Amino acid sequence: MNRLARWGVYLREMFPPASRVGAALLSTIVVFWPARALHGLPVPVFDTAFWVGAATYLLVMLYYRLCDEFKDAETDRRYFPERPLPSGRVGFDDLDWLRGLTVAVMVALNLIWPLALPEFLAMFAFAFLMGKWFYLPELIGGNRLLAFLTHAPVSLFGAFYLLALATRPASPPLFGAEHWLIALWVSLPGYIWEILRKTRAPREEREGYQTYSVMIGHRACVAIGLALLGAHAALAAGLIARLGLGAGVAWGTVALAGLLAVALLRFAFTARRPDADSRFLRPATELYAGLSLALVGVALGLAAA
Repeated sequence: MNRLARWGVYLREMFPPASRVGAALLSTIVVFWPARALHGLPVPVFDTAFWVGAATYLLVMLYYRLCDEFKDAETDRRYFPERPLPSGRVGFDDLDWLRGLTVAVMVALNLIWPLALPEFLAMFAFAFLMGKWFYLPELIGGNRLLAFLTHAPVSLFGAFYLLALATRPASPPLFGAEHWLIALWVSLPGYIWEILRKTRAPREEREGYQTYSVMIGHRACVAIGLALLGAHAALAAGLIARLGLGAGVAWGTVALAGLLAVALLRFAFTARRPDADSRFLRPATELYAGLSLALVGVALGLAAA
């Protein structure tokens, strides 16, 4: 099997192209369109800046997924031996070449179309430092909570990069209140997802494998998830009001948040049962993230049509 075929194996299993392209496009839409609408710029838009932003966002996601393969190699070898790298179906050199190609393409894109070059460089520099554990592997690498706190800002860097691209014709202050509203609204679902994807029922925990629930307990994880969920719903309500999208969109967001909240509370109070299962947490959170963001994007697109 040649290198291209091995890349295909890796991407199919660890970075499914269809879902990741969809996530990158959705993220770009829900930053671009609200930001442009708030500054009186036309929407919907699919101009050069949009496609450069979407492609770069996708490539940055792939870049730090590849970096994680190197950072988590020992953990994956022990707990996930079926994955492409620990199973031997791809090698470190394959992923190193793919990572290099990823960097080359995203840098080329942003040099050919330097529409938000400073913001791109800041985002990439942060992603690079993430890939190196910020040169503190002993301190950060062994503590999942500390890793979360130090890595979480990457989504804000990505959001402000997209905001710089989206609002370039109007040139508003990049770090204005409305931009922070959009950046946090887009980022919070990822934070909820990160906490809950590594939350387990007590019977599911594996010796030596660090999850958030091992560190702080499954109920504390749910409490954090609920707090972030409430904050996201509040941010969504503020953005929807600012965009003038109407009560129906706001109530739709509240309903989605309520459904996820009920699911989380049910897990919190049943997790000690012998048949408790946390596998629904990740897809439920992904569904909420996708629908809650898409609801605003679709409503804004229809309102502008």
